[in-house]
Amino acid sequence: MDDDTHLPKNMSLVSVVVPTYNRAQLLPRALQSALGQTHASLEIIVVDDGSTDSTREAVSSITTADARVRYVYQTNQGLAGARNTGIATAQGDYVTFLDSDDEFYADHVALRAEYLDQNPATMMVHGGLEVVNGSWMVPDYYRPGELVDVRECAVGATFFFRRSIVATVGGFVHRTYGEDTEFFERATARVVVNRVPWPTYRYYRDTPDSIVTKELGTA
Repeated sequence: MDDDTHLPKNMSLVSVVVPTYNRAQLLPRALQSALGQTHASLEIIVVDDGSTDSTREAVSSITTADARVRYVYQTNQGLAGARNTGIATAQGDYVTFLDSDDEFYADHVALRAEYLDQNPATMMVHGGLEVVNGSWMVPDYYRPGELVDVRECAVGATFFFRRSIVATVGGFVHRTYGEDTEFFERATARVVVNRVPWPTYRYYRDTPDSIVTKELGTA
């Protein structure tokens, strides 16, 4: 990677946190989409949540080639714990997430970083999904037993926020369902949060959500 002195001086550093658990085969696709961002000033933090497959080796070949990628291993704590570890490790002005079976379009980070740059009162944005290989419908957090269009939901993978909000909002809390919504509700109660329209996050519905839907230690 080029030295940071070659980057525009006004370009905000973005920390992309990638929680993963036993997805060695899918992880390189996600990481390449992050490395291919038009917003060059970023760090990618892979939080390995206790994988037992070849995740470490898959990441090692990428960290060797690009110093923007860092690898952090922890015992299994679930999605909330992995995200919190990534946030604690982050050095960027802004923090966002990428699930290890999903992808960014090339302008995903740039659009959101520019929005926050231009709207200093806004502390977090969310939204902008393209669903791939599956239904748009997901269980409704507020109406158990019913389904809702995922585009109406607060999808944590699309959260893009100023790192400074964690001191006000706090981190993620482990729940069997609705971790994203619970964080979103705390955020909207305390800081300015806006939805953005750009469908630049590719959300795959055809892979097992092992880090999301399984109890700790059973995935």
